[in-house]
Amino acid sequence: MQSLMNSGLGTTTMKKLLMGVTTCLCLISPFANAGEWIEDPVSACKVWSDEASNGSDVVSWSGECEDGKASGHGMLAWFADGGLLARYVGTLKAGKVDGVGLLTVRAEAGEGYDQYDAEFADGEIEGEVGFKTATGDQFQGSMKQSVIEGYGSYVGANGDRYDGEFVNGLPEGPGFSEAADGELYKGMFKAGVRHGEGTLVDANGDEFEGEFVEGILQGWGSWHGADGSRFEGQFKDGKPNGRGIYKAPNGDIYNGGFASGVADGEMSVTTADGKHRTEMWRDGEMVK
Repeated sequence: MQSLMNSGLGTTTMKKLLMGVTTCLCLISPFANAGEWIEDPVSACKVWSDEASNGSDVVSWSGECEDGKASGHGMLAWFADGGLLARYVGTLKAGKVDGVGLLTVRAEAGEGYDQYDAEFADGEIEGEVGFKTATGDQFQGSMKQSVIEGYGSYVGANGDRYDGEFVNGLPEGPGFSEAADGELYKGMFKAGVRHGEGTLVDANGDEFEGEFVEGILQGWGSWHGADGSRFEGQFKDGKPNGRGIYKAPNGDIYNGGFASGVADGEMSVTTADGKHRTEMWRDGEMVK
């Protein structure tokens, strides 16, 4: 990190956690609550579909029937457009997934399958779940009505990870994130972004601590550079702005005003050997 006195204090780009697979996992095919009944042509046992069939849907159920509906333990296979859409091994109740089971569903992109080892109720994931997507993303935690809710642990195929609380499928509340490039954050989240008190250590080893607003450090906070420099004071849009104290790598201390990340205004300087002086700075340049 270059000197704060004559260059802007860089701030790591605050990235929204890429949790696309966790935003909403309302299950496709036979596992939702609106649509029509589809009948197994062999057993004449019916299962529930979330939408009207296009005429190509075929189901196969290996378990028992009660009142013409798939019930109990068995294997349900769902075919559409000549290929396997979903397979479920577990329990059904009155034609809907209900109980503990293993669900394999064709990925939205159409290549590969997502897999869910979960607790189901009335066709929705309700309770503990572990899943792995076709692209390699993994999650372990809890869901409510097929949406991640409560504590969970996510690991992305690219190495990103998040451990903490979720609300409506997004990180919210206390959590810990680690990016593939080594960036770390521990603190509060809201709607999937850093929001509230937290500590960020970027990939360069610089540490930011304070109040984050929509992913950016705002208000009173501190920065510790990997080179030994440090700043404590007011931040705006992730940069020192207002009153603050900066300690340079050589031990000199500057107490004064900052604007947009650089020294600006009168500075009271205490050198590493204990000497004192006053300096005037404008836009990161000493003028006298």
